[in-house]
Amino acid sequence: MKKLILLLFLLCAVPADAQFWIRQGNQGQEWTVGHAGVGAALAELKAVPATGGQHHITTIINQSTTSTANQWSIQSGTGTACGTSTTAVIPADGVNTKYVGVTNAQSVQIIMLQSPIHITAGHAICVLGIATQLTKITLVGYTTP
Repeated sequence: MKKLILLLFLLCAVPADAQFWIRQGNQGQEWTVGHAGVGAALAELKAVPATGGQHHITTIINQSTTSTANQWSIQSGTGTACGTSTTAVIPADGVNTKYVGVTNAQSVQIIMLQSPIHITAGHAICVLGIATQLTKITLVGYTTP
């Protein structure tokens, strides 16, 4: 009994900043989307949510389709392939900035977020790569009404 109480005490003693986020809503709002080869044009991965809801990204998985590192960014917007109201999501400093990924000879790059990335309400999620080393990408997240 003493061991159980000690274990419960230790679990409760974790500082708030070391805890992961808790998603609001139900499992029916969860999704996984992907694209096998994003190039130098924005590719829509998740359409604008119905009734003006908001998407949230919790995990990003990516890899180059070649033996050379890819480059990628996540953007949001309205219109075909986020062509209207295009907004930088990650990297957040501009729509022309990209992160460098990993080659197809390496393990995939998995980014599990401690806090979800909140997409502007009423926006689709799109990904931009480069023409020479296409980006294989999978996003995991959820949508709230």
